[in-house]
Amino acid sequence: ESLVSLADQAKMPGLLEAGFVVQANDEFHRISDRIRDEVGSLDSKRIEFEWGEWLKGSVKKINLEKG
Repeated sequence: ESLVSLADQAKMPGLLEAGFVVQANDEFHRISDRIRDEVGSLDSKRIEFEWGEWLKGSVKKINLEKG
């Protein structure tokens, strides 16, 4: 849902292509695993926040590479 919203906002439908979706999913799981290791359980709010920050940073990086 977050990825679809961001793709619409940024007018970047390419974010919904398989390559980026797989990358975003992998990062979500890496963040989840790291947080579980740090605190002993999954903290969904923290995971969502950190993944959202990663996602925004990735979009900025893509835009800079295009520019």
